[in-house]
Amino acid sequence: MTRSPRIGPVFEVTPERIAAVRNLVERGLSRTAIAQRFGVTKGVICGLVNRHIKGRQYEHRRQRVSRPRKSYERHALSEPPPPLPVALVVLPPPAPKPVQLPPKRLELPSPRRMVRCTSCQYVTTEQRPYRYCEAPTDPGSVYCPAHHRLCRAAA
Repeated sequence: MTRSPRIGPVFEVTPERIAAVRNLVERGLSRTAIAQRFGVTKGVICGLVNRHIKGRQYEHRRQRVSRPRKSYERHALSEPPPPLPVALVVLPPPAPKPVQLPPKRLELPSPRRMVRCTSCQYVTTEQRPYRYCEAPTDPGSVYCPAHHRLCRAAA
């Protein structure tokens, strides 16, 4: 993984700059105000404070005490304890794969079966509310004989 190029000026950490930042922090200036004075980002100042100024206050807490490792001799055992017994687990057989059925064709009734009109459905007006002819129809048609001839001749 390559590092991205730096954006902005490089802030060299010198003992003089650490002392100057420490002085500004002790005076109560915010990290942003200190960053503006040095012309760098707030993150640069926060990193400097955490590594060089704030870190010294907690050095006594960072000291690790090395503890001796537990050994078998210390516990008066001449060899490691025997391994624990292993239980044999029998798994159930895998579930069968689901069977894919071909999709059923959805058969819709034709419009003639859905609508059983006894009067002509020819629209006689051009604006709402629509009005229909309402003359008696022939069997198997939704129009009266005159409008049926008119509609079939146009098609």
